[in-house]
Amino acid sequence: MAALRKIIVLFAIVFMALGCYAEEQKTVGAGADAAGLSAKVAELEGKLEKLAKGAEEMQEQIDKLAESNGRLAKGLRNLELATQFSATTRPDMDTWKKVKKGMSYDEVLNLLGNPERMEMLGNSDVWYYFGMGSITFDRSGRMNSQSTFKQLPLERDVR
Repeated sequence: MAALRKIIVLFAIVFMALGCYAEEQKTVGAGADAAGLSAKVAELEGKLEKLAKGAEEMQEQIDKLAESNGRLAKGLRNLELATQFSATTRPDMDTWKKVKKGMSYDEVLNLLGNPERMEMLGNSDVWYYFGMGSITFDRSGRMNSQSTFKQLPLERDVR
């Protein structure tokens, strides 16, 4: 019986050793997998950082192009005004501010020059100075309002 006990204890020790060895192999394998995953995550983070930096650079270039496009559009509009038959030199802002309510057609014409376009709206005459704004006259020929363009029109409506 003692020999049988020794054999059983020996089998128990062998099974325990094999079990510990299997657990150790799982842990080693999991550790290797974790290390590989960590390296992959670090690699992907690096690529993501490069993409984010590239996106920022592209946005800066888009902003510069938009600004350049705006300057080009303004320059093109000014060139058009200067070369059109009916165009006058655009008044500067100081001259534009000198226009006052109650001025006559002639006073505004002497101050600002010919308008780019004139139209009748109801009981009012409206003169448009592209790049500046519009001046509205009542039926008695007196200026009653002035509107400054917040955003400059890029094209003339030729009628």
